[in-house]
Amino acid sequence: MSTAELAGTEFEAEKLNLKFVKPTAERGILRTNAEVYKANRELLRIPRRPKWDKTTTPEELAQAERDAFLEWRRHLAVIQDEQV
Repeated sequence: MSTAELAGTEFEAEKLNLKFVKPTAERGILRTNAEVYKANRELLRIPRRPKWDKTTTPEELAQAERDAFLEWRRHLAVIQDEQV
């Protein structure tokens, strides 16, 4: 929900039929954090504040920060999806 709020969109949740699966050797091998970092180095960067100058309004800066954070969070979601 916080991601939807940052994106300035409405959010509606639905209950899904989820099935939790216990990890086993047959379902794949989990990679270590170091391997994940090396494979996704360009996506795993520290978020930086957007550039601004004297003419940037506080509202424009706040929106640019939300957009930058949302893009950073999307990169993390891509990596998380690859790990599942």
